Amino acid sequence: MRVIFVSIAAGMLSTSAWGDSITIGLPKTSINIVPFGRLPTTNACTRYQQAYAAADFTGSNSISISSINFLGGNGGNFAPGTYNLYFSTITAGIDTLSNTSFDSNLGGDNALFISEYLSGASPTNLTFSGTPFLYNPAAGNLLLDMIISQDGPQPSGRIAGYELNGNAPGVFSRYDNFAHGNIGLGLVTEFDFVTVPEPSATNLVALALVIGTLLRFQRRARRDATHCDFELRILGYITASLSNALQTAWASVCPLQTAGHRSRHTQCR
Repeated sequence: MRVIFVSIAAGMLSTSAWGDSITIGLPKTSINIVPFGRLPTTNACTRYQQAYAAADFTGSNSISISSINFLGGNGGNFAPGTYNLYFSTITAGIDTLSNTSFDSNLGGDNALFISEYLSGASPTNLTFSGTPFLYNPAAGNLLLDMIISQDGPQPSGRIAGYELNGNAPGVFSRYDNFAHGNIGLGLVTEFDFVTVPEPSATNLVALALVIGTLLRFQRRARRDATHCDFELRILGYITASLSNALQTAWASVCPLQTAGHRSRHTQCR
């Protein structure tokens, strides 16, 4: 009986997650060396941000971004240095960010995605695979923040560049201390991700019933001397785990008020 209940609960908790990808910014209009090449100017060339509209991810639930790809490289040489990539969710419009106060553009969930050292010849497609970032398009736009610590001379010969769309209003915009041009400009970007479907209300109710049944069985088992302490501890652990999972799943459907801040959703309907 316990095995049946646990199997049912596990089936309800498991959500269909599948890998997918999306390319944002096509078609390209040119090849651009920002931000992977140092410009022969006095510009700092240490910060690059690209804001993607939530509408670019239309049809997606919450997604877990696992890698980001820049496409169609020219085979030129990287400006050697460490490239630190961060993601965050922003509520500001993609065309309204600061081109000087970069930290003020960051979202509250800003998180390091990957830190990678680049040098030498660039590949055709440049891929960064890092710590998965959970992004919900319903919560706002997506910001890529790149902090660059260049530690070598300007590359000789051809400088690394990737596909850019310079006429993409409403799709993305860039902010940087490399060059001029912001609104509707950005690198063509491919995102690899796993979709994270939200649990249904029906499954949450059914899971609550399973937990209730397990709790009743646990109480009866305590009164039954034939059940050993180890078995009772295992049953208690399973029940507690399912209860925690239910609370987490329910919170994703109906956010609670926390720390004196009122949620945008005051009720679950």
